[in-house]
Amino acid sequence: YSLGAWGRNRRASTLLRGAIIAGMLLWLFLDLGIRFANPELLLEYSPQSSVQSAVAIAIINVFVNLLYFGAAYVFGERAWTSARERAALQARTAELAEERERSARQAVVLERLRIARELHDVVAHHVSVMGVQAGAARRVLPSAPERAVEALSAVEESARRAVDDLQRMLGTLRSDGQEEESAPSTLGVDGIPALVEEARKAGRTATLSAFGEPRDVGGTVGNTLYRVAQEAITNSIKHAAPTSALDVRLRWLPGTVELEVSDTGGRPVTPARGAGLGLVGMRERLNAVGGTLDSGPRREGGYLVRAAVPTDEPAGVLPATGSGGPAAAETPADAVRVGAAR
Repeated sequence: YSLGAWGRNRRASTLLRGAIIAGMLLWLFLDLGIRFANPELLLEYSPQSSVQSAVAIAIINVFVNLLYFGAAYVFGERAWTSARERAALQARTAELAEERERSARQAVVLERLRIARELHDVVAHHVSVMGVQAGAARRVLPSAPERAVEALSAVEESARRAVDDLQRMLGTLRSDGQEEESAPSTLGVDGIPALVEEARKAGRTATLSAFGEPRDVGGTVGNTLYRVAQEAITNSIKHAAPTSALDVRLRWLPGTVELEVSDTGGRPVTPARGAGLGLVGMRERLNAVGGTLDSGPRREGGYLVRAAVPTDEPAGVLPATGSGGPAAAETPADAVRVGAAR
């Protein structure tokens, strides 16, 4: 039993136990053979010298020995198996605990990335507009104070909107998962015109064109398109010249919604520096909803960002409608342009 329950070398343990059992049985049969061959020794088994009683006693001895050694073997083997099962169960429990901790750490990291992305989207756009307006106010202050006042008013409005967006977002993060309708994370396609209007207030020539029949695309897809448009417009304000024209186009194609933001380029007054995380964030957002992103410089000058997101419900393409300007007269087939890879 001890060899079966504790022996680490299972092959050696099995061979040794088999040898012990074989030796004991061999000793038992030799003892019985010697007793049955010698009548005087047989009297110790059967005082009445009855062969039947002696045979019965011999069979009982063989059965008792087989039961004793067989039970020791079986119980020892079972004890080893139970110990191995307990060890495996403890190892699996430890692995599951480590997996839970690893999943919790990954969830924390993903949540931090999401919060950081939301903060970047909320703050970067307003701060970029405020920087452009402040620079314009500084340049026109000596010659046109009334224009400087308008620029400073736009800075004040952008600052208030940034604070309001931050408060709504922080309120959403602190809530029990029930987001308010006005929270920044629920902004959708309907908020894109407001972004274009902010670009106009920042002194840019901006147009918005829509092609096809608008439809409900859901909160996640709508928020993704809004954030992509916000990031692309912010990058254009930061990296393009103040005289650059901004063109935003939204296409409702069968089974797909496409967003295109382009500018005519030029050098900004103050070169902006960035880590290139804006495009990474846009691509991550689009990958999460099964969309694609094409971005790069245009052959005619400027920069192009084009996002395509699949939708559940197809819709037919209708004549273009937009906010005016040459872009509004372009057909969807002619409007599709894929930017070269950066």
